[in-house]
Amino acid sequence: EDIAFNNSGDQLYVLGRATSTIYAYDLASPFVLEGASQTEQLSIASVAPTPKGIRFNSDGTNLFIIGASNDEIVTLSLSIPYDISSAEDTNQNFGFAAQETSPTGFVFDPSGTKLIVIGTSGSSAVHAYTLNPFPFKEQAANDGSVNGRMIVSLRGNETFTSAGSTFIAGTEYTINN
Repeated sequence: EDIAFNNSGDQLYVLGRATSTIYAYDLASPFVLEGASQTEQLSIASVAPTPKGIRFNSDGTNLFIIGASNDEIVTLSLSIPYDISSAEDTNQNFGFAAQETSPTGFVFDPSGTKLIVIGTSGSSAVHAYTLNPFPFKEQAANDGSVNGRMIVSLRGNETFTSAGSTFIAGTEYTINN
């Protein structure tokens, strides 16, 4: 369903949607598929049962997976850059089900602060998000809280209700941990 490369182009990652598996291949020459040899595979069925796309961050220490059934981007941490055998679920995902329930792909800008999700539902097929920082970093307490902040952009006369509070477009809010 999707492919990704490491920065040097000598490793290829192929997403198998039907199997919910990412396959890693070594390439003899950068971006040349001839002679590719599979080195490892990673089942992602438990975190993204219907995956649609994969992306790495710029240094290969995070792998992002967009799922169609869970309407979110799952973040896996890689302790060894671009080595999918070192993947661990961060449990820090970015959900967008309110805007898109049938995602088909995504991309980050080079800084990692803007996310574009494309899909086939909702009022628009393309959805843009400003993220600061992304992915969120969990505090040492390992209690699910995060360091940093998230900016939610509401346009026009949009509102968002959460935990009994209503957020109104054009108003800045601070949410503390």
